[in-house]
Amino acid sequence: LHRDAVSAIYLEEDSLYSASYDKSIIKVDLLKGLAVRTFHGSNGALHSVIVRDGAIYAGAEDGSIVILEAKACKAIATLKGHRGRVNALYIEDQTLYSGGDDCAIRVWDLKAMKCVRKLKVHSGPVTCLRCASEVIVSGSWDGTIYAYNMGEQAGKRYATASVADPPPVLDLEVVGNLVFGVYRDGKVRSWSMKGTPEPKPGCLYLSHEAPVGCCLVDEEMRVFCGSDDHVISVWDAKTTLRVVDSDVCLHRYKGHTDGLLCLARGEKLLYSGGFDHTIKIWDVKEVDRLQMGGDV
Repeated sequence: LHRDAVSAIYLEEDSLYSASYDKSIIKVDLLKGLAVRTFHGSNGALHSVIVRDGAIYAGAEDGSIVILEAKACKAIATLKGHRGRVNALYIEDQTLYSGGDDCAIRVWDLKAMKCVRKLKVHSGPVTCLRCASEVIVSGSWDGTIYAYNMGEQAGKRYATASVADPPPVLDLEVVGNLVFGVYRDGKVRSWSMKGTPEPKPGCLYLSHEAPVGCCLVDEEMRVFCGSDDHVISVWDAKTTLRVVDSDVCLHRYKGHTDGLLCLARGEKLLYSGGFDHTIKIWDVKEVDRLQMGGDV
């Protein structure tokens, strides 16, 4: 489908939307298994994508956020403000949050189509962000995960306190009071936001030797991690262990020929994309069926 790395995947009902370094967004009809729409932009490589209320939002290399009409994949507006590429997008109600290489998080009012707030909470590029109960949780190349309550003057930082020289955070997920961060050192670390302002370190997953670029946590509390070693690993997030070794990995998916950049979970399927220009589809029942290990 794409001629360069697949940087982001988003699922919306029976459609899959993928963004790529080749400057394009492709809409795939999952029922037919066909690409039905393609958008080619001029804003540089695309690094993030999200779909909401009939509109596609894509973060671009030039710092802009391109907005498309979802049915036709035609550009209808552009939001400008970031300096450097836009790595992360998240929408809650009528508010869009974006994080970029300029170390800033911008808050956009989608009704007014303008930036209403700029947060400079990191000393390095913002690589990922999520929102939960009016709290913005962001990860950065500076090695920190930061939680910022929009109703307060000061944010509350969640750092890798057990690591003297924290590696870059490449992606994160928020599930209830837990934050799962994946790092450039190949490890996954969980943190409890309960009892703030001080975070409580949870589990350390010794998942990969290569950087882990993307993650997701499903309804069964399993952590899926995509790595530069071309492998997707699956871990039990309900474990009470403080350190989880690779020997107790639930499952590993192998098939990509280059590093992973994005994951998305459907009802019974897992979708992955990466530097090999492909989108692969995996049967999650493999994880349901197997208690320990095993390769596809």
